[in-house]
Amino acid sequence: MLGNNTFDYTKLIKWTSNGVVVATYSEVLQAFSQMFREVYGSDIDLSTTSADGIYVRNISLMIFNLLQMINNAFNSLDPQSAAGKFLDVLASFSNVIRKQATKGTVAIDVINDTANAVTVNYNDSLVFQDINGIEWTWTCTNPNGTVFPAKVGTTPSRTAITAVCSNIGHIEAPIGTIQTFVGMTTLTFEQTADANPGDNIETDVKLRSRRNNSLAKSGVTILQSLTGALLDINGIDDVKIYNNFNNIAKPAADTNSIEAHSIYVLLRYAAVKPIDVDVATVIYNKLTPGINTSSNVNTTHGVKHTYNVNTGTSISQTITWKECTPINPNIVLTITPLTYFSTYNDEAIKLLANAVMQYANDLVINETLRIANVKVQAQYADPMFRGQPTYSVSTCTIGGNATDYSGIDTYYNYTTVHYVATYTDTTTSSDSIDSTKTLSSIAITIS
Repeated sequence: MLGNNTFDYTKLIKWTSNGVVVATYSEVLQAFSQMFREVYGSDIDLSTTSADGIYVRNISLMIFNLLQMINNAFNSLDPQSAAGKFLDVLASFSNVIRKQATKGTVAIDVINDTANAVTVNYNDSLVFQDINGIEWTWTCTNPNGTVFPAKVGTTPSRTAITAVCSNIGHIEAPIGTIQTFVGMTTLTFEQTADANPGDNIETDVKLRSRRNNSLAKSGVTILQSLTGALLDINGIDDVKIYNNFNNIAKPAADTNSIEAHSIYVLLRYAAVKPIDVDVATVIYNKLTPGINTSSNVNTTHGVKHTYNVNTGTSISQTITWKECTPINPNIVLTITPLTYFSTYNDEAIKLLANAVMQYANDLVINETLRIANVKVQAQYADPMFRGQPTYSVSTCTIGGNATDYSGIDTYYNYTTVHYVATYTDTTTSSDSIDSTKTLSSIAITIS
């Protein structure tokens, strides 16, 4: 256990220079099984069919879950691995607060084609509906009311207003898709432009990036300042820098050979990418004179960028960096539906998949994707029924293996989910649940 051959139940957790190291479930089970055999004799039946075996497994699972809680709590002390509320607290110490979701807006012309002016009183609203059934609302804020003038001759009056989406987050409404004037017969309207979508709540990646940026701007070291300056470029979400100050080449996690006395810069780009000249100029301006960027780049999960910076002298400098390309090794979770699992829709599966995808996609460059954390995210996504779990997470594999997926100097980007439901009669169905049959298990593949 933990590198030892002897399974000692007093050594299920260790504090090392690298942090907390906890035992796996199988190691906990083996340790407690050995302890029981020492107390009750080697012939004790600890199989899954005996009461003693079930008891040992339940105790082992409880201990394993406690160990995972300690491990997660320790990891949450580091802003680079903390997530959710833990990251919110740590970021707040740097006066950086997570940006909340906002509502979108849309420009609308209200048209009055009648001979009479129409007045909307203070705090009253006009409600519009798009083709997806989402409502966009304008509310009168004028204490005297808002008047929509009568037509002049045969020309209808047009009054520009801004309506606000009723839903928070990134809701799109291209021009022409808001078509219904709810409860209004006197006035008509025209959507004059695409809606401006709101923002989803800030992700852990972006919050962590802003915190790093805030700290690095006042950084006292070259690498801190360089990290902050890079994060300040629109289109860069994450930065990792290797500094090889040795006299010989050294390997990075992606096996790239970093030349002596050079740095290896790895960047995670956003959907809208920065231009090379901006990135190269920032790196050049922040580098210590005489220090180069490593000309070697591992392109297995990345793109090599080079740019010649004009130094204002006869000597130009070539700046090289790696644009990380995301990976998505299949995460396969098998869940066992319990008594209250709903077979009428797959909402629970979507919630589980979204929670796992958000956890994985929010990891920083080169962070390990851990089996235990995936299981925790999957189990915590359970919608529950009156406080009772609706499923249990049985197994989990990443990239076909039941082990943690070590980082290789890139990041994860999961976008899709598929599942296969297996029934007690051994039949299966893909991406749908047959409510007339009894479920046995569901294999969920996130990719």
